[in-house]
Amino acid sequence: MNIDASVLREVKRRARDQGKSVGDVISEIVGPALAQRNRTGGHTGLRWRTARMGPAKIDLEDKEAVRQALGDR
Repeated sequence: MNIDASVLREVKRRARDQGKSVGDVISEIVGPALAQRNRTGGHTGLRWRTARMGPAKIDLEDKEAVRQALGDR
């Protein structure tokens, strides 16, 4: 298992402060996150909003039209 050094330091600090093992602290943090993910079917709550955009305003293969649309950036 590869854990970021700053995360591991924080987990060790919490374990020391709470008088618990590192494994117990990790289980207390990760367990609820995994349970939440299982309840939502793996979804994080992000919903993509979609809408019909209609026909294209410019031809994206026309470099000059794209430059004009972007304001000569």
